[in-house]
Amino acid sequence: MPYLSVIVAHEHHWVKYNYGDWITLQPESGGSINSVRNGMLLWRDLHIHFDDYMVSISPDDNYKIVCFMYDANNIAGTHLDKTFVEDPSHP
Repeated sequence: MPYLSVIVAHEHHWVKYNYGDWITLQPESGGSINSVRNGMLLWRDLHIHFDDYMVSISPDDNYKIVCFMYDANNIAGTHLDKTFVEDPSHP
């Protein structure tokens, strides 16, 4: 799980900026950074673009998807499904 190691490597930012305060479903171990609420399941190519900061999700704009590249999948401007945003048991 190379992506998980990247997240844990930046855990000091998580703590410094109190991102754990946003987590409503605490994990059984490992601190709030390991909460299911701090995860996303992405297509492989979209995951790469997300890691490269070419795709983002704006929580301040109703979880709108923002693309900083050519959008072959036509996802720019769409929003995450509210079912997943409002249910604390989903990533």
